[in-house]
Amino acid sequence: MNDNKPGKEEVREWLKREVAAHRPPPSPDEIRRALGINLMDAARVSMSNKKFAM
Repeated sequence: MNDNKPGKEEVREWLKREVAAHRPPPSPDEIRRALGINLMDAARVSMSNKKFAM
């Protein structure tokens, strides 16, 4: 299990702030970017690529 994922409550609070801003719901990519999930995924992919480069 990935311990670096944001918790459900953190995601819910973030989405509540987004909804309160009266904008359309963000795309999944925007959510990942805002919560830093893409950075974690990129780091994981980068590390796995280094294993195969040896």
